[in-house]
Amino acid sequence: MKDSGEIDATWDDLASYINKEFRADETEYRTESAYRKQYQAAKMYYDEVFAKQIGGDSYLESMREERQELYKVKTQVRDERNELNRKLRAAARLDDTFEELGRSISDLGKDRYPIVTKCKHHGETDVLCGLADIHFGIEFASHTGTYNSDIAKLRIMEYAGELVSIGKRHESRDVYVAMLGDLVSGIIHSTISKENRENIIHQITGVSAIISDFIYVLADYFDNVYVNSVGGNHSRLQPKDLAVKDERLDNLIPWHLECEFRHMSDRVHIIPVKDNIDSTAAEFIIREKSYVAVHGDYDPFTDAGMARLISWFGKTPYAIISAHMHTLSYDDSPVIRIRSGSLCGSGDDYTVERRLRGEPSQVACVISKNGVVTMYPVRLS
Repeated sequence: MKDSGEIDATWDDLASYINKEFRADETEYRTESAYRKQYQAAKMYYDEVFAKQIGGDSYLESMREERQELYKVKTQVRDERNELNRKLRAAARLDDTFEELGRSISDLGKDRYPIVTKCKHHGETDVLCGLADIHFGIEFASHTGTYNSDIAKLRIMEYAGELVSIGKRHESRDVYVAMLGDLVSGIIHSTISKENRENIIHQITGVSAIISDFIYVLADYFDNVYVNSVGGNHSRLQPKDLAVKDERLDNLIPWHLECEFRHMSDRVHIIPVKDNIDSTAAEFIIREKSYVAVHGDYDPFTDAGMARLISWFGKTPYAIISAHMHTLSYDDSPVIRIRSGSLCGSGDDYTVERRLRGEPSQVACVISKNGVVTMYPVRLS
């Protein structure tokens, strides 16, 4: 037909031929337009679909490639789903493990620390104490000091006795324990690794045990024991430049204490790290005044260091208590600054090589509604 360029006939000729040859009843005859439109639609579909499948190798190849890409995507999605399920199962097992471990620690705590009769003190003061730089696990003996895990236990119990004496002297009601970091020796320096008597697991469980004994002594006298904690630089898991701020071994200890004293939660109040300002800063509100605790590695005990901390905190606390330098100190400008000593003292290779000396000590403050009444530098044997 001429219109299509394939047959020497018009659409009118073709319509007349089809009507006469293929339709018996003239009522079924159709116009050339009807046949032409059906043909054009069929030809378009043929060109777009069948012609490519019949004669188009490139089309078939593209279809194969598309199927392969779809298979890759499907496989990737399946692998990602399987990996996600694996991680979820592992997380669920880890949660179950921690819950079971927590229950075991809690059961042991009930046996180890029987509930004591709660006293009712009506004094007008409380005691705020630092518990800093225990460095549990390290062992040394030198010209300036001797230290090991056994000595750590003796000193912390001596400290507990001193705090009870201070509480009795001032008729204090509650005690606030700021665990100021470096509770374990860690493994941040090669010299420390060589001097460690305990591995990391024993450091965590060992220091948790002696701190639990320490808290129990306080709970036997004071109405309430409040405990919060910040991480120290010695409890990092990696070197300083690679370490994640919130990943500190010190952060495991409050969890252990909370499990151990769960049966005495009406009297021993362990503040979870997540409920503090940050893992590097904690706050006590004592008789309506703010006392902020930090380790000291991020916050130098200088006017500039304290100003940066106050700016970051967003308000000026009444006092800041820190540690890190292993020496006692007190200053009241521009804000009250209290620095605790260390339980370990000096005598390890690091302090000997740098000619640093500090006697084993901690710090305790008697607090009234007006703030710090007096500060006790508690020297330990």
